[in-house]
Amino acid sequence: MSGQFISIRGASEGPLRQVDLELPLGELICLLGQEGSGSRELAFQVLYTESRRRYAQVLSAFERETLGGGAQVEVEQVRGLPPALYLDGRPRQREKVAGSLNIEGLLGRLWLERGERRCPACGGQCLALTPEMAVEEAIAFFAGEPCLVLAPSELGDPVREELRRAGFLRVRLGGEVRRLDGEGLAEGPGEVVVDRVNADQAHRSRLTEACRQARTLARGLSLFAGVQSNREVWLNQQLSCRQCGTRFPELNAEDLVPGSQPPVQVVFKGWSTRELADKQVDQLLEFLAAVEGSQALCRTLAEAQALGLGHLPLGRPVDQLSTGEQQGLQLASCLSLGLTGILYLFDSPSRGLDSRGQEALAKGLLRLVAQGSTAVVLDHTPALVRAAGLLLECAEGRVTRVPVWQLPLPPERRTRPGPPTRWLRVQEAGGEWRLPLGRWVCLCGPTGGGKTALLRRVLLPGLHARRGGLVLVEGRPGIQRAAEIGRLEGSGEKSLLAYLGIFEGVAGLYAETAGAGQQGYGRAWFMLDRPGGRCPTCEGTGALRCDLEFLDDVSLDCPACEGRRFRPEALAFTWRGLTLSQVLELPVTRAAHHFRGVPQVGETLQAALDCGLGHRQLGEACGRLGTAEGLRLQLAGELKRAGARELLVLQHPEAGGHPRDLLQLLQILEDLRDRGTSVVVETHHPALIGAADWVVEVRPGQRVRSGPGPGA
Repeated sequence: MSGQFISIRGASEGPLRQVDLELPLGELICLLGQEGSGSRELAFQVLYTESRRRYAQVLSAFERETLGGGAQVEVEQVRGLPPALYLDGRPRQREKVAGSLNIEGLLGRLWLERGERRCPACGGQCLALTPEMAVEEAIAFFAGEPCLVLAPSELGDPVREELRRAGFLRVRLGGEVRRLDGEGLAEGPGEVVVDRVNADQAHRSRLTEACRQARTLARGLSLFAGVQSNREVWLNQQLSCRQCGTRFPELNAEDLVPGSQPPVQVVFKGWSTRELADKQVDQLLEFLAAVEGSQALCRTLAEAQALGLGHLPLGRPVDQLSTGEQQGLQLASCLSLGLTGILYLFDSPSRGLDSRGQEALAKGLLRLVAQGSTAVVLDHTPALVRAAGLLLECAEGRVTRVPVWQLPLPPERRTRPGPPTRWLRVQEAGGEWRLPLGRWVCLCGPTGGGKTALLRRVLLPGLHARRGGLVLVEGRPGIQRAAEIGRLEGSGEKSLLAYLGIFEGVAGLYAETAGAGQQGYGRAWFMLDRPGGRCPTCEGTGALRCDLEFLDDVSLDCPACEGRRFRPEALAFTWRGLTLSQVLELPVTRAAHHFRGVPQVGETLQAALDCGLGHRQLGEACGRLGTAEGLRLQLAGELKRAGARELLVLQHPEAGGHPRDLLQLLQILEDLRDRGTSVVVETHHPALIGAADWVVEVRPGQRVRSGPGPGA
């Protein structure tokens, strides 16, 4: 792909201002810039959304509707754009490690083709045999001994009469062979004696015919019993146990994925499918090294091992893994697919990785590029910056190429608080340790060392239980609320004003204006989430989506409200000179000044401004925020409610962000701490660890070490 480019002309998405750019294909490209600089819009609007829109063009109208998306992008022209995949590290619901690595199907087929099926009840071998195959098994089993070929059946009077007319003379009841025309035959289960014949090659044809007759009578069942040895073997048409005759449904590869109670145990070289779920990537790679035809599996497992994931069990749910392990699995999955000509877009792929994991990530991304694809990453981690073939920095609406990008020195630590008076005591199998409340605590240690498990399986559940046991609070006040701040989920089209919880307060200001009360317009009438003052045509969105059957879907300003979201009656009311529609167009910077002095509203907007969201508009959808901006939006709400009874948990909030964003994050965490909130941050970043009041180090197989931060 050398010499080929993605050519972008006139990109004006978000903060970008008529950007012209050429991106070389077949390179690792690092996009740098603060949140809100335009790097995210360039990657995930101009590149990804435009690629998705073009893909949708070849689909039918129904397929396009199912796929969704297809929105127009603010760009004049994009040429040379390959198919794009957007990867943000989020695991698919109920996905396991084997599924994330795309090896479930390969493992299932390998065990299905080469494994031995075993009965879960008696451990006998399970087979599905044609009559010819059944005869081969019988000859090998009985080695020339005379045997009975039997057809299991319910032997009521009507059945016995039919059997006599068909020429059958004997049945076996309770292990005893008796004549059909004999006296005192009881009704019930038994076996029809189809034939008595020596199990040898000379009688192959007769054995085969007897097997077919038995299966006709018994719906696929055929039981062979030795006359001299009294040994028996079931050789059925359906998948059945040779020893007990239990029948099972036919298996397919999907039944044999790691971690699946298939009805039949399948064992390959001593490993059953049920055991596969507990096997680690390293163990499976070693097991398959000598197995012919498993090269594709081994390549995928080797990629996972190279990314430091060899310790993961195949059946472990991905949502139970650490953040760094999830990121590594995502890259390993891309590498295992072996696709070429793809544009991969990674959002903070170093999130949750320690220094060793970051180096492995950089090498993995270079291997992905070597396969013939292009990788664009939004990340400021030094290992990725050094590995990138092209560095682009976004600032003030422009995108410029930078030959070298230096990380500034970590910030100097401000004065620390005095000695803590409240503690959280955690008791677990590895011992007991404490962390101070009302302080900023960093949780550190190698990737996969147990930090996430400590947070999600011990600390947070113990606090939510609000009773003695694993987690105890020493000192007062206690913890009333413990919350984990992570990705902004389930917000979609909700506006920033609504997410911050102050839309109702703003609407109340308009409901109190002159004339609104007289006309019966209450607070709810000015809200966008219910009928009333909102535009009935677009339901307050300000736009209509036109579904064109053979063309791209188009989003147009609502013709009724002209994009202003409200009825003319609602827009007739102003507060401090602005209509509600104009308020929604305000950036947070101006809005904080406009609503200054208004209880709740002004303080909340100031908190959002302090959290670095000044460039975002109040009416902007939360779904357009980046990972770091979504985190800041949540922290803005936490600043508003900060206090001694609050405890917040954050996992890798730095997420490969710009150093200036990191400085702002440090300020927010300190502000939360200074207001009494207990803050626990899982991180590898040296600046965050160095600035913490207290550090808890977690290593696999070792006790938790807890003590004051480096500068305390």
